[in-house]
Amino acid sequence: MALVLVLVVLLAFHLPRPSDGETHADFVVGSDREGGGRLVALGAGETRIGLRQVVCVAGGCLWGASDPGFLALQEARSGAYPLRSGTRVRFELTSTQPEVSIRVGSTILRAPGETALSGTAPGLHLHPSWQLTLPEGTGGTYEISLRLIPEGGAYSPSLPLLLSLVAEVAPPPSATATMTSTPTPTSTLTPSHTASPSATSVPTLTPTPAEPTVTASATSSPTSPPSPTATATATWSPPTPPVCRGDCNQSVEVTVD
Repeated sequence: MALVLVLVVLLAFHLPRPSDGETHADFVVGSDREGGGRLVALGAGETRIGLRQVVCVAGGCLWGASDPGFLALQEARSGAYPLRSGTRVRFELTSTQPEVSIRVGSTILRAPGETALSGTAPGLHLHPSWQLTLPEGTGGTYEISLRLIPEGGAYSPSLPLLLSLVAEVAPPPSATATMTSTPTPTSTLTPSHTASPSATSVPTLTPTPAEPTVTASATSSPTSPPSPTATATATWSPPTPPVCRGDCNQSVEVTVD
């Protein structure tokens, strides 16, 4: 853990800093009475500071953030007044936890009673680095408090400002593999040859007497079994009787005719 603390101190100087012109929810530093009174930090209603994981080394991780910052009040508002020009203000850490550290300029605050210069009015504008050192894979909420201390006798220190440093560990990604297989085989066979044969057979039979004459018609189609059609026509004519001479009717009579 000692190695992690050393690396935290070194890496703390590389935390992202806000750029000029960027909008921040800064605490505005003034006093509760014009020309004197107690120091105040306006906008201290949001005291939850979300941190992000910066780096992990040897089983420990550094979490950090540079917002919110502290900005000198320029015009009187809501019962607060700008500080006198040239007033120097310091941070004092009043309560903390072992996992917490705060970098103010080049000074690291870790224990109650430690202080660091925050700036001089009216140009006071500072973004401290709020830091947590936690075992890898863990997070949580850590409470601290600090107050603003003026240098000189015109003002008195502010009331303690209570803050919560929050490190939220993202849940591990779900190892769920989704496989979707929708085979869509398409096989279309379209014959390019269409056979439409038409066969007509009309045999004509002319029989000898006493035999019918048959006419047959057969039509076949490739789409259905053959359906033959047969037509038979028979015509019979009696034979001409032969000439009879003599007793033709066996009547034992012979006539002239």
